[in-house]
Amino acid sequence: MLTYPHFVKTCSLLFNISSRESTTDVCCIQTEHMVSWCNCVPCFRAKFTPNHDTPLQPLPKPKEAEETEDGLPFIDAKDESDVLIIRKIDPCNIINGISHHTSKFELMNRQFEPQLVVRRGQSFRLDITLNRPYNEEKDGVSFIFTVDDDEKPNYGHGTLVAVPLLKRADRHLSWNVVLENAVENTITVQVTTASDAVVAKWHMEVDTKIINDGAYSYSWDTGIYILFNPWCKHDQVYMKAEEWRDETVLNDVGIIWRGTANRMRPVIWKYDQFEKDILECSLYLIRVVGRVKNAYRADPVRTTRALAAAVNSADDLGAVMGNWSEDHSGGTPPTKWLGSKEILQKYYKKKKPVKYGQCWIFSGVLATSTVFVSK
Repeated sequence: MLTYPHFVKTCSLLFNISSRESTTDVCCIQTEHMVSWCNCVPCFRAKFTPNHDTPLQPLPKPKEAEETEDGLPFIDAKDESDVLIIRKIDPCNIINGISHHTSKFELMNRQFEPQLVVRRGQSFRLDITLNRPYNEEKDGVSFIFTVDDDEKPNYGHGTLVAVPLLKRADRHLSWNVVLENAVENTITVQVTTASDAVVAKWHMEVDTKIINDGAYSYSWDTGIYILFNPWCKHDQVYMKAEEWRDETVLNDVGIIWRGTANRMRPVIWKYDQFEKDILECSLYLIRVVGRVKNAYRADPVRTTRALAAAVNSADDLGAVMGNWSEDHSGGTPPTKWLGSKEILQKYYKKKKPVKYGQCWIFSGVLATSTVFVSK
């Protein structure tokens, strides 16, 4: 009997990254970790070779899974296939928002098309509705995660991850998807991301396969924003003290000191890191302005250094244009700004430096932008 590490190695030998079609019949491999049988092997899309850059090829949907006007697959009862089909996925934003300390993000609370914001190295819940009850004896399910803005997601760069549905978490895998519960046509899974995962917006697809029958691929239109995790001991940004996490991660209002060396005075600054467009703007600054490659966006040191430069418009058309003169025509005097939200929202909308700022403005905007790193 193969152990699970041997099973994973077997998977990597069976499939090529340029095709998600199986090169062999379904393997009947039994392990203590896998869901009964191993027909999920054909659901893997890739041989995990770091140097391959060939993009994934989508699995064709079976005839019975063609979408109707309501966006759900239509199945003709006369010609019904037994392949498992995803009807919808509930991101469980309330539950995940509380456990990941992300419930304040505007992205999570939008009335239309809310997104999922979670922290790496920690599990989050998904409720998946199916066309029929899940049968672990014959259904193979795999989850494919890709960085949304990467044109050629690559396993070696950490921007492509494929994992099977397991009965229990496997410590040999950096990512895990575990079946927590199955009731009628709904399964609940716990997805655990790597503690060093790329911090970005991710896209998820779910592939299903049934023995001696067809395959089906479901592309989820809800984005998954994965952030650094100060609550995770294995994350580089981990903070042991709860008061420090509350102050630097969750607090959205603070005090900034400004003035001269001989005359300093405090001013209240609204960081507003959870407001509309702030997280998206931070991602834009790090990726476009800071030009940090996708693989390096897992590193908090690189991203912080890039953000420190990106908030200044000098040389790279960053967020704020500095002005230490008395002439502030064509813009807002630095003393008039009360927080970062208006500055970053204006910048994200026009993609042009906002006029004007001075030292405490840059520090306030940087503190807000590090929502990408720690907040």
